[in-house]
Amino acid sequence: MIKHEYISNYDLGFVNEDTVIIEVGTGPYGEASSVFFANLSKKTGASFHTIDINPDMINTLKHFMPEDLDYTFYNTDGESFFANYPLEKQISVLYLDNYDWIYKGQEGTKYIKEQLDRYKTVYNIEMNNISSTIAHLRQLLNAYKHLNTQCIIAIDDTWYDETLGTYMGKGSACVYYLLAHGWSIDDKGATQILYRGIE
Repeated sequence: MIKHEYISNYDLGFVNEDTVIIEVGTGPYGEASSVFFANLSKKTGASFHTIDINPDMINTLKHFMPEDLDYTFYNTDGESFFANYPLEKQISVLYLDNYDWIYKGQEGTKYIKEQLDRYKTVYNIEMNNISSTIAHLRQLLNAYKHLNTQCIIAIDDTWYDETLGTYMGKGSACVYYLLAHGWSIDDKGATQILYRGIE
């Protein structure tokens, strides 16, 4: 099962027209998280909103998204979006998969080098794992008051290291914050599912 699709394992009766689905880090191709959440929106009635700092994503979405699926695209970063939350409804599903994580052994790859250059030259951001972790925590803190009492959060590139006995990855600080506030966790390898108010 693809990382974001783990959400389908839960009873999503609380996801309805009175709530919203939000994705930070638009994923229109490949594993197509945006298409998955747009389909979930169509099934549940909850409107779907996707956020990405890359303005090119809107054209990519138009190309890959089926015409019968609805979404709203915001060209901004997650921290700013939640700090100036433009929606009236609370969030029932939140997916965090922005700000690339640099895995050990990938430092010198072409993709990472290109991303490092793009983050610096286009967004004026130093791309590194500490900054990625901080960015995820800040956007969660800004989003927290907008989370529905029944809510599910999926965070990619975050895992439990059995050797060290601790959570690692870009969502590790988010995991500890949520656990400290009474959320439950479901370990799905490199994706962590956290939830409250649901079984």
